Amino acid sequence: MNELPRPVVDGDGNIYLSQTHTGEVFRITPAGEVALVAGHMMSPNGLAVDPASKYLYVAAGGGIQRFTLPKSGTDFGTPVQVKTGSPDGMVFDAWGNIWGANYSAGQIEVFDPEKRQTIVKISAGGSPVTCPAFGGKDRDTLYTTVAYDGVYRIGPIPCMRGFLHPGAPKYAIKMMLTPTPADQPVK
Repeated sequence: MNELPRPVVDGDGNIYLSQTHTGEVFRITPAGEVALVAGHMMSPNGLAVDPASKYLYVAAGGGIQRFTLPKSGTDFGTPVQVKTGSPDGMVFDAWGNIWGANYSAGQIEVFDPEKRQTIVKISAGGSPVTCPAFGGKDRDTLYTTVAYDGVYRIGPIPCMRGFLHPGAPKYAIKMMLTPTPADQPVK
């Protein structure tokens, strides 16, 4: 399966993206400067930045690795493995817990990265599950993508709130291409 990079944004508006097939993770600053966060990783995929913008979490090599985000410069240090398993995409809630897609199990695993323990596992709607995202007016609804089967809505979940970095609204969604139906010639 060909994966596209799934970018995430930190509190300062830096964008992080992974290149699964090359084993690289990059940071792009709001000024457009590109820096290599890590190379030679085993299939880096899901990325998430904690609510304090202190760490970048990368799902790679059968677990979740954590990089310390530098206040300046490009030294991201040596990653620390905080979890084993088969993670894919992941997002943070407002309390600093990771909601990670357990690809093969078809579950979302809520994980406390500080205590390094699983809080709960919930059905994601099917397997293989890839990308969780919080949405809804109060970010209290979890959406998941299930490969070959579509998007599932879980919630609203009482007393739950997904986290959105203050750096994210700096970027407007723009239409980059005009879609052309497959049965019409491209001019």
